[in-house]
Amino acid sequence: MPLGWTAPVVYTLGGADATDWSAFGEVSGVGFDARGWLYVLDGQARRVTVVDTLGERVGTVGAPG
Repeated sequence: MPLGWTAPVVYTLGGADATDWSAFGEVSGVGFDARGWLYVLDGQARRVTVVDTLGERVGTVGAPG
C-alpha cells in the first residue's frame, strides 16, 4: 500500500505573473543554507537572489557585466 504525503506550501516565487525581484529568467541552480534561506541562481540575469524563510528577499548578489 503506497504511503501518501503532502508538503505544505511555504511561499511561491517566480512564474508567469511574477513581478520585480521574484521574476527569474533562467534558473540555473537553487540551494538552501543552514538557516533555511533559499539561494536562486538566475543565469540570464547573472545574479543570485537570497530569500529568507518567510519568502522575503534578503538581497541580491551579482549583476551583468
